[in-house]
Amino acid sequence: MKIKEVPRTANIAWSPAQQHPIYLAAGTAAQQLDASFSTSASLELFELDLSDASVDLPRKGGVISEQRFHRLVWTWHTNSDMAMGYIVAGADNGSLFLYNPVAILEDRGEEAMVLQVSKHSGPVHALDFNPFQRNLVASGASESEIFIWDLNNTASPMTPGSKTQPFDDVNCVSWNRQVQHILASTVAGKCVVWDLRKSDPIIKVNDSTSRMRARQVVWHPEVATQMCLASEDDHSPSVQLWDLRFATSPIRVLEGHTRGVLAIAPVYPTRAGLPAYGAPKSEAWNDPPAANRTRTRSTPLNTPMEPVMQPVMQPLAGLADAVPDASIHPQPYAPYNPYKPMEYRQPGAVQPTNLQPPPVHIQREEPPKPKERAPLPAEHQALQQVFDNLADRCVQATNNQQTRKKLDDVRKKLDILYDKLADRTLSDNVVLGLHQMIQAIQQYDYQTGLGIHAHMIATGNFSEISPFMPGIKTLLQTCIQMNVYCQM
Repeated sequence: MKIKEVPRTANIAWSPAQQHPIYLAAGTAAQQLDASFSTSASLELFELDLSDASVDLPRKGGVISEQRFHRLVWTWHTNSDMAMGYIVAGADNGSLFLYNPVAILEDRGEEAMVLQVSKHSGPVHALDFNPFQRNLVASGASESEIFIWDLNNTASPMTPGSKTQPFDDVNCVSWNRQVQHILASTVAGKCVVWDLRKSDPIIKVNDSTSRMRARQVVWHPEVATQMCLASEDDHSPSVQLWDLRFATSPIRVLEGHTRGVLAIAPVYPTRAGLPAYGAPKSEAWNDPPAANRTRTRSTPLNTPMEPVMQPVMQPLAGLADAVPDASIHPQPYAPYNPYKPMEYRQPGAVQPTNLQPPPVHIQREEPPKPKERAPLPAEHQALQQVFDNLADRCVQATNNQQTRKKLDDVRKKLDILYDKLADRTLSDNVVLGLHQMIQAIQQYDYQTGLGIHAHMIATGNFSEISPFMPGIKTLLQTCIQMNVYCQM
């Protein structure tokens, strides 16, 4: 249902939640033309008044711009001179513009633009404010450039680390909502997660089993390790939910779009003046209604954590003056040589010319014997037979060394599963899910098997199932790709 509209070809940003009335900022979109082929650009503010039955948003102010915009963000600020916060815009020429919305509303055009900085070498496609330190904003541009700006001192922006190879446009940057020094970015179809304290990427998220090309990334509002990735590929238009604790594959895939997904946004709690449309925040990350299930769990996977409030950047000053710990960095010493002649000898003594080293008797220890696995209970032997049969048939069906290496890793994870089954350390729910998965595999229904796997991941205990569940999923996906079925 359409409530309001603005007839503009523009990129937009909503005013912060603290602001009332609610405003929409619209900046003329770069690399796009309307029907009039106009080349002008502006930043305009529109007021949202839901009591007005008209679908048009009234324009409340605007300012002319020399550049068009790829991205806008609007954040709150406690500075009395910026009572409505400030708007940061990423422009087509690589510049960042900082605007005062109060000056725009009061038609003080010469005072509207507070700051302009030009450091990027190409168009600025991505912007995001740090939710804990509002003076920090991340920007992404072409050539894999990412800068972290302190708006109190824009002379020297920081970088999260070395540029991602191959160089490409940074389409999105997103700060973690619970840990303030964690930043995610998308470039060249992949998602890179950065730890700003280490100035290095800590993980690269990519679904190698599909044509997924990540364009947008959004962190879960409450669960620090979960994120959503949106695919821009028209042949694989999907949204994937990832948990970095299971970073080998997505824990959920949402499909329904017919073209590439260009934007996603989480549903945050409703604010005064805006009624809540749709599900509350916790449900906005669930599957579409047809895939929703009522789930009970003893240990929730989506467990909110307390925000990490340490500084984003910890200075390294003073490390050079620190005294190294001798226990960690021992001083170099000359190795002992038992055959080196003694330095002092009795006068007249004849120095031997051919010293022979004394015989050395080395007692070799027998390597420890591998622990023998206890036999699997009879009711679980079908699990081993089916999984081993699939792994053997996959190995026989391929000569690709990378696939064979992947299957070797699968076997190691299956051995862990068999050990747990033999020791009877798995919970009843996990054992039941494994047997249901086997029944689906024996009926040649891999999709149902993968659905059971996803349900076990979402409802199971992480420490209990994480050593072997990724191996089972890899095995099933390999069977689908190679058209291999269980034959016993």
